[in-house]
Amino acid sequence: MQEVPSIIKAAGILLPDLLMEVSQMDQVNIEDLIEKTLHAMQSWRLGRTTLSSYKYNGFSQIRKFFEAQEQHYFNSQTVQEFIMLSKKRQERNEISARQFRKLQKAAALLEEYYDTGRLIWGHLHNRSRVRINAYFMCLLSDYLSDKETHLR
Repeated sequence: MQEVPSIIKAAGILLPDLLMEVSQMDQVNIEDLIEKTLHAMQSWRLGRTTLSSYKYNGFSQIRKFFEAQEQHYFNSQTVQEFIMLSKKRQERNEISARQFRKLQKAAALLEEYYDTGRLIWGHLHNRSRVRINAYFMCLLSDYLSDKETHLR
């Protein structure tokens, strides 16, 4: 295996025994990818409950979706379809927003490991989770425009 530059080593956790060449990752069994991703997550020293939550509430649902689609190999498009379906389920209150975020993060972890052979922990979104209604937005806009007028 090629030597990995130190800047890449510093950017994330590399697991040489799990690292694969991208060309070899064209046809990766979804079961194998999930197990390797979970193994990589263990190096973060996450709690057992966190790992179990990802295994049984995140990855298992992705695995079941792939089985329902009769797909045995990882496919980014199938993962995106899973996320869209999960979002619709969340909008219909079939799953909680928290469960949706767990599924979204699990899918992102699989895609990251598939694409790079390593994982870097990060947040999916940096925006507020609070939705602002139209009335409040109107008040805020009026306030800001008045404030700007008075500051001149």
